[in-house]
This record gives sequence, structure tokens and C-alpha cells, in this order.
Amino acid sequence: MPSKNDCWGIEVGSHAIKAVRLVKAGGNVHLEDYAILPFKQVLTTPDLNVEEEIQVQLDSFLSKHDVSKSSVIVSVPGNKAFARFASLPPVEKKKVPEIVRFEAVQQIPFPIEEVEWDYQIFQQEESPDIKVGIFAITKERIAHFLSNFNAVNMKVDAVTLSPLAVFNAFHHEDPEADNGAIYIDIGTESTDVIIVEGGSVWTRTLQIGGNNFTNALVESFKLSFPKAEKLKKEARTSKYARQIFQAMRPVFADLVQEVQRSLGYYKSINRDSELNKIVGLGSTFKLPGLQKFLKQQLQMDVSRPDGYKQIDINGRLESDVAENAVNLATAYGLALQGLELDAVNANILPDMILRERMWKVKQPWFAAAAAALVATTAAAAAVYMGDNSATEKSFKSPAARTISQVVSLAKQESNKYSDVSTEDPRVKIENLYRMLDYRDLWPAILADISEATNSLVDGADRDTQMAAFEADYKKIEDLAEDNKLARAQRKRIYIDSIKTEYIPTIEEEDEEGSGGMNFDMMGGGMMGGMGEMGMMGGMGGMGGGVSLEAEQITGRFDEDEFWKEVAVEEEELDDSEADSTLMDEDSFGDEEVEEVAPKMQGPRIVVTIEGTTPYGEPYAFLGQNFLNWFRENGDRKNRPYTIEVPSETTEAMKVVRIGDTTMGTTMGRSSGRSTTSAATRPGASRDMMGMGDDMMGMGMMGGMGEMGGDMGMGMGRSFGGNNNAASLLPTRPLLDEDFLDDHKFTIKLYFNLRKPADARVTQAEAKSDNVAAPAEEVDEATDVAEEQANNDNNMEEVQA
Repeated sequence: MPSKNDCWGIEVGSHAIKAVRLVKAGGNVHLEDYAILPFKQVLTTPDLNVEEEIQVQLDSFLSKHDVSKSSVIVSVPGNKAFARFASLPPVEKKKVPEIVRFEAVQQIPFPIEEVEWDYQIFQQEESPDIKVGIFAITKERIAHFLSNFNAVNMKVDAVTLSPLAVFNAFHHEDPEADNGAIYIDIGTESTDVIIVEGGSVWTRTLQIGGNNFTNALVESFKLSFPKAEKLKKEARTSKYARQIFQAMRPVFADLVQEVQRSLGYYKSINRDSELNKIVGLGSTFKLPGLQKFLKQQLQMDVSRPDGYKQIDINGRLESDVAENAVNLATAYGLALQGLELDAVNANILPDMILRERMWKVKQPWFAAAAAALVATTAAAAAVYMGDNSATEKSFKSPAARTISQVVSLAKQESNKYSDVSTEDPRVKIENLYRMLDYRDLWPAILADISEATNSLVDGADRDTQMAAFEADYKKIEDLAEDNKLARAQRKRIYIDSIKTEYIPTIEEEDEEGSGGMNFDMMGGGMMGGMGEMGMMGGMGGMGGGVSLEAEQITGRFDEDEFWKEVAVEEEELDDSEADSTLMDEDSFGDEEVEEVAPKMQGPRIVVTIEGTTPYGEPYAFLGQNFLNWFRENGDRKNRPYTIEVPSETTEAMKVVRIGDTTMGTTMGRSSGRSTTSAATRPGASRDMMGMGDDMMGMGMMGGMGEMGGDMGMGMGRSFGGNNNAASLLPTRPLLDEDFLDDHKFTIKLYFNLRKPADARVTQAEAKSDNVAAPAEEVDEATDVAEEQANNDNNMEEVQA
């Protein structure tokens, strides 16, 4: 257990982590050590991984300082928590908690079940007036805050608010001198105003901080934020100190105005208050002119701490502590709370953590009590049974039944203790790790469809085909006149929808009407070139595989229920390749087909792609380009699935000319014009919408839903042929093209899922393809995934 006479107070600020270690010996308090670990960048820097920065510095702190035998008290900034103050009616002492809870429900702007909160009673001797301070933070925010300490295995014993720690620090220094004092602690994002009077404290957080001063320099001197921050820190010794002060003067004025407003409110609820001095804290208080400006505007003495007199400081550290006293007040107050030398001991550490620690502390006592109880009852039973003459009678007596019940209860408690002490946390870790399975599934499917779509323009005429993607209408018209890029020569597809159906098992796929889970993966229209969609920025969770015995993992599904052995018949393969229009029939020759080993087939996702293409030979175009891409890339190692193209051409692809459909005929007649009229060509309008996007990326196009009526500007609105609004819209080039020779197509593909163990290996390979990591890191990630897969296979063998 950590000592109550040895404590580290740790404040995590936006510029640095500040820590102070105090040790209580007899009646004296010694400052044994302190640390200030600045971050490489201010934590408010955009796109900065804040959690990583904090954890790196905490880890650095632990590498230099041992906290295992000390208690650890930390604080959350005032702007991350709530502080409310109220006066209570005179009531019995035992009823105060009930009234405080009622007040907390009224004051805290969140449901009381969603916050961690504590309170502090302020009452002067010989006064019936009771004041209460209520301090709270949302459970989500405190959990996120503590996760940084958990990540480096640092146990936190209490959490409080930074303004309360400041109050504890100066109250310990001189309880009388702080009466009527105002402490202004300027942080990076906000400022805490702490008023101490009559033994109680009142706080308010202002939304003005050091960043406001830095931004003023950025605007005045046209500097980057890091340079302006450096200039602010060097302002006191800079030869441009006057100009720097003038640039920040508006922020000074805003700060004074907010402080005056807070003081005015405080005096309105405490009419007898007498505030007489201001103490400034934080690095921002070192700015030239700020101390003098506050004194002039607020008409009070303004000072900064230059050391701490009520603690013994080693001579080696005394000068350093004095120099940094303006930044160490919060950490100093936190350490005092750990030594129980505080005036306010509010603790907003989650109740769940407190209960767990209390239970762990009491576990040895429970075990000892249970063992003693078993021994005592066993001895009593032996003595009791030793009297042979009373044996029969004793078994029938109430005392014997009582002893039996006590022994049984003791054994139960002993068993409970054994279960708790031997529980392996890796089981829970393993279950959480399994949640990452198939997280890359949908991004991967979209990425494959994207790559297949982009491959359509590959070929000898790529430069010509790219004119359509670049929306160079003049070039398109010229090429069309030269019969090089007429509408029927454009190798483009327009994807209207991508529908998916999840089939859990082979049996369900064979059952008529079983219909797995149906949903549309993508609606609206999609331009031909879908761009390189990538794998959504890494797979995550690849580090630290957990090795457990199979019997330790509970609640696992049986993979054999989903993945079953499917025999691949030679005849089936021959028919598939004979029917395909994509392969050269002569390539088969008279070669003998080798016997194909049975394959494993499990859950699959049936993907149906619907769209249109202007290309004049859709069967050959889609078959030899689009479908063939999936055949050639159907078994890639960096995918959690394999892709299967149906062997029957009629099942894999269906194509119909738009002019031969009822929809095409209706659109041709709806406007009362010829079928080549530009106003009745949604297909042509869609073509331009597709080409209007000058990148081969995921061009999501409007106006691709119902194909009836005129379409304008790709917004998905349908204007009738006689609607005047349609004539107001600007026309697009090439609208006079005839779209009735375009073809609608439907393509079906099967995405067969790999087993979870195999899918985890693909994650490491996908990560190496998408993240520019060093080769040794990629190899390490792959080795970890493969080791995890091997462990899973071993578990399955043991279970079998």
C-alpha cells in the first residue's frame, strides 16, 4: 500500500507535466523532489495526438522517479470540470448529505448518474451558516483522463480540481494571510479565479488563457503559432518588450473585464466581503506589464509567489523551486492533499475504482478470517464429536446445525477468494482483441471495386480515354468528330448502386427464401473512376498477441459451424471455364486437369453492382476488363476474403440496352421531342456529371436515382419536359448525344470470408501496404499476427 506520509502531486498541463513529492516526518514536511517535463508541442496544437504526448512524458517521468511506495494525487483543469457553490439551511448534521445530493442534482448540468462528484462543507466556528462546494466531472471525461495513467501503469489514488489544489497550497502556507485573497491562475486555454475568504473558497473559470496572448502576437506580427509562442516566452528579456505589450494589450483588457465581472458577482452574493490582494500564477504572469496593468485596473496589490516557506527544501533544490514557484502551486497543493494536510479534500476519482481498491486491501483479511473460521469450527466440531456419549444427541441439537452452516459458509468464502486471486485478466484482453476481426472488410470491398473500375481505362488508348475523366469537353468533341472517342467508344461505367447480402452458412445460402442480411452499401450514382480508396488508415490492434489455452477462452463460436469443406468437382471447373467469354477457348487444349483438393467455404457476402455503360460492346468490355480483374485479383493476401466470380456468365452478368427497355421508351416520348433531344437525355446528362468531376476519385453524382424526366446539375431533382424551371438551368456540353444505345448492367460477385485467424494475418499485410512503416516494424507486426493465428489454431485443435 502507498504511504500516507509520502505523496507525489502531479498536474498535467497543456505546456508541461509538473510534479512535486512531499514527505511528512514528525511535524515537518520535506520537499524531496520535483519535476517539470515540457511537451514538445503545446497540447492545443491542431492534429496533435494528445494522449500519446501525455503518455510519453508520463513514461519519461516514471523512468526517473519511483512512485511505487508513494500515493499519487492528480488534478483536472478547472475548465474540464464543474464547481458550484450554495448555502444550506440550518439542519441536523446527519441530514446534510441528503440535502447536498438534492442540491447537486439541481446544480450539475448533467444527469447525476453520468457524473462523478464530491462536495466540501465550509462552516465557521460559532456560525450556523453552512456553505457547500459541489465539484463534478462527467464519467466519460474522467475515464478518458485516467486512461493516460493506466497506459503507463501509474496508479492514481485521488483526483481533484486544479483550483482546489491551489487553495490547499496557499492555505497551508498561511491560513490567515490568504483571507480576502484572489488567486488568478492563467493556464493555456483558461484562467481560474480563486477567491479565499472566511475559511471558504469560491472559484470561477474564465475562457481566456495563454493561447489568447499568443494569437494576439500571431495577428500583430504575422508569425506562425510556434514562433509567436517563443516570442511570448522571451518577451521579458526582448528588446521589443514594449511592442509585444502593445500587441497583447487588448487581451489584457479582456482578462481584466472578465475578472471584474467575476468579482462583482462574488460581492453580490457576499456583501460583507473584503478582497485586498491578488496573487498571480502560471507562466503567462511572467509577461512584461501584466502585473502592473492588473494593479492599475483592479486597484489592488498584485504579486507572484517566490517560494514556499512551510516546507523544508534541500538547498540544492531551493533556488530551482523558488524560480518555478509560479508554476508549482497546483502540484504542491495536490501533494499536501495526499499527506492529509489539505483544507479541501474533494475527490472525484470514480467510485468503481475506489471500491475495487478497498476490496483488494481487505482480501487478505477476508482470507485470514475465513481460514481462522474454518480452523475454529473444525476444532469445535472435533471436540464436540469427542464426547462419544453425547454424539447422537449432539447431531440433533441446534448447535450442530449452526456449526455445519458456518463451516459451509466459510468454505464458500474461501472458494470465492481463490477464484478472485487466480482470475486471469488475459481472457478479457483476448475477447477485446477479437473485436478487431474483419474491421477492414467493408473498406476493402469498396477499394477492390474502385481498383477494378479504374482498370477499365488501362490499355493502348488510355490517353484518349482520359479526356473523358478530365472533363475536357473541347477535346472530347474533337476526338468524337475523328471517331476516336464517340459515345460508344468511351470505356466508362456509372455505378448506380452496390447491394450486398450476407450469407452466414452454406446451408442458408441453399435454402430458398432464407435471405441473409440485405442492405445497400451505396446508393445514388458513382462515377466510373472510384479512385484509390485505401484501407481507411490502418488496421489497428496488431500489437501484443495474447497466448491462452483453449479452455480459458469462453463463449467462442465453433468455426466448424460456419466454415465447411466443399468439394470442387473437375466437371464444374470445366463448365465454368468453357462458358466464360473472358478466356481463350484454345488455351485449354487437351491438357489433363489435375484433381482439385477440397476447399473450405464459410460465410460470404453477395455483392450486386448495378449501373450503366455507354460502351458499344458491353459484354466483351465488362467481361474482359471489369470481371476479369476480380478473377485475377480474387485471392490477395492482404484481404480478409477471396473473390469468386460466378462460373455461369448469365449469373455473373446481365446486360440490356436502355432503348429496348420500357424506361428508355418512356423517356424518349415524355417530352414530346425526338429521342435525340438534349433535354430528355438523363444518360447524357449523367455522362457529363461523371466527367464533370475532374478526378478519378469516388465521384458521388446526384440525379442517378429514378431515370424519368429531365435531370439538371446532378442534384437528383427531376424536372418534367414542360417545366419552366428546367429551361433556367445552364446546359452542359455534349447533351445532344443519344443515350438510348447505352446499356444497363447487373454484375454479381461472391466475397468469401477467410477464417478469423487467416484474416488477422491479412491485417498485417494490409498495414504494410497502406502505412509507410519501416520494414522491420511491418515484419514484426506480421510475426505477431501469424503467432496469434497459430495460437488460435492450437486452441481449435485442443477443443476438437
